[in-house]
Amino acid sequence: LQSMATTYHQAEQGINSLSKAIGQRAHELSSVTEVALGKVATWDQRVRSHSDALSKITASVAQRASQVTQAVEYQTVKMRQASDETNAILEALQERKQEAGLAYFMHQSSFISERLQSLAVDMNRVLETQISEDDWQRYNKGDKSVFLRKILGMRSRSKLAKVSKLYRDKGEFRDYVNRYLSQFDKMIESAKRSDQGGVLGATFMTSDAGKVYLILRAALSGAGKGGG
Repeated sequence: LQSMATTYHQAEQGINSLSKAIGQRAHELSSVTEVALGKVATWDQRVRSHSDALSKITASVAQRASQVTQAVEYQTVKMRQASDETNAILEALQERKQEAGLAYFMHQSSFISERLQSLAVDMNRVLETQISEDDWQRYNKGDKSVFLRKILGMRSRSKLAKVSKLYRDKGEFRDYVNRYLSQFDKMIESAKRSDQGGVLGATFMTSDAGKVYLILRAALSGAGKGGG
């Protein structure tokens, strides 16, 4: 019994020690848990704070991006409108330029045509072409091409040879012919610059003045061969 009592007493002491140890561990665990929970709460608060800040920043960035997009779209529309207006102005200016160029050309060609008709009078005089009173009346009434048509009768080989001989022998006639050719060449070059389709140039070449030009060129070709 004494031995059993001693053993029981030792066991009881062991249980008390174990109970104290467990209590102490439980207290330590509770303290650690409270600290951990505190830290978790602090971390959660920080995460929430950062999350709120991030949400605000995201919302602000989205708002600014929307504003920038709207501004870009507005500027794009304005630039497109300005570009359309600029193109319209350029087209109008180009049309006005072409109209002005054509008007200037027509004025110049009218002036050159008068000079060609005047030169035709002089060439007919040197060629001793038969000119009737009726021819002069028509010329004075406005038919300025009448003397050009007189030269159109010089298409035969013998008459071209006469033109060629006069060109070689008479400086006065040579001067008239050279001036005629130079003036007509100038008019054709101006027509090419003013008329993209070449309609004006073709019209002048098929006119009485153009036909006279071709006759004189043919005669000069013969003069060149004769001179050679």
